[in-house]
Amino acid sequence: MRTLGVLLAALVASEGGAQDPAPQAPMGSIEGTVYDSLLVRGPVRGATVYVIGTTRVATSDVRGRFRLDSVPHGEHQVTFSHAVFDSAGVQAPIVSVKVGGVAPAQVAIATPTSGSLLKAVCPAPREDKTGLLLGVVRDVDTGSPLRDARVVSRWFELTIDRRGPRYQTLEAVATTDDAGVYRLCGVPSDIPIFVRARSGTQESGRVEIYFSGNDVAFRDFGVSLADTAARMATDSLLDASSDSAALFARRGLSTARGIVRDMNGKPLANTRVGTLDNGASVLTNSEGQYVLTGAPAGTQTLELRALGYQPLRRAVTLKTNGVTDVDATRLDRAAQKLASISVTGTRKDGRLTKFGFDDRRRRSNGFFMDAEEIEKKSGIYLGDVLRFAPGLTPVYTSQGRSFLMRSTSTGDKCTPTYYLDGMRWHALEGSSILELERFITLRDVAAVEVYSSAAGMPMQFDTGSGCGAVAFWTK
Repeated sequence: MRTLGVLLAALVASEGGAQDPAPQAPMGSIEGTVYDSLLVRGPVRGATVYVIGTTRVATSDVRGRFRLDSVPHGEHQVTFSHAVFDSAGVQAPIVSVKVGGVAPAQVAIATPTSGSLLKAVCPAPREDKTGLLLGVVRDVDTGSPLRDARVVSRWFELTIDRRGPRYQTLEAVATTDDAGVYRLCGVPSDIPIFVRARSGTQESGRVEIYFSGNDVAFRDFGVSLADTAARMATDSLLDASSDSAALFARRGLSTARGIVRDMNGKPLANTRVGTLDNGASVLTNSEGQYVLTGAPAGTQTLELRALGYQPLRRAVTLKTNGVTDVDATRLDRAAQKLASISVTGTRKDGRLTKFGFDDRRRRSNGFFMDAEEIEKKSGIYLGDVLRFAPGLTPVYTSQGRSFLMRSTSTGDKCTPTYYLDGMRWHALEGSSILELERFITLRDVAAVEVYSSAAGMPMQFDTGSGCGAVAFWTK
């Protein structure tokens, strides 16, 4: 009975308290829109809008509109989150709004313009036709942001003055913060550039970036911390080998799978699909399907080539020890050309004669081959014709085959200088011959000349390094 009395007393006290509730703060609402001028470039659908410090949350509709109810009267701060902006490393703005009265408070949440973002992130004086590349570097398998990862871009600049054309290789580097966000300032915005991400000893493939007339571009990178094929190449040379398999990089742990179609949706057979930084490639079957195995994990660039169609490059993110399904790819048909008229004869003043090839062949002690002689060697890569040149020694690295000579000044092994159509070739990364092999095919070569030492080398190919030179001439 005593226990029952205590319970009844507690119940009466509870009812008595309910009759005199504490006064509640007045509530209002917030209405507004979410607009982006960087990525979506219009109203943002599916943004999660919230009032900082409260539990009030809303989702924007197809027009970017939202409404937040039961918001206490007073000053508040509103912001939003969205997967597109989170992945690009773009922080949503925080907007202040005052709630009070019956009518909803109105607010517009807009991302900064590219110009204002560029000024805020890159305060240093800006050179003409340069921009900002922004994004996040993540572990490709866990999705975790990678701190202190390096994002590197290299490009050529050509200067023509009284001394003639001069190439200059420039580089921009950025390091990621705790959230894996990088901000690469000062990169060219008027030309395509190649960019890759590196974390420790691992790296992604190169990705071609286009600014498309904008001041700011966005690109995320995934780096595999487990795939040995994604390891940065070292300068140490592997043992010389005559095995052609040494030309290809180590097999990766990823597989890319997809289908290639033309602009009308018809499957394209015999399309060659491969990665930009790896020698392996496959052909699509009659249904336009391909399965590319042995690709390095992480962000890579697929190259697709089909006879009669424009080549295409597209960035993909490949998981380690997994199969990645790539969205269907469509190739544009190449511009139509009129049928050519074949004329058989011998030119007395051909292109090679104009550039002095024939004259140097008569007067110099170098090694020379023209298109007819090259065809008889039945090679595939540019380096295949260099195997016949005296004084050139093939060596193999984890990236592929390159060539060394003997320096006339030091006696040590050295790398020859490469020329393409009379212009010195500066490699963006690594070996010049490997980069040239990605740029032109052996079928494009009209002639090659090799000078295995500086002794007797024409002045136009002599850089003063004591090493020889290799010059390719295209058709």
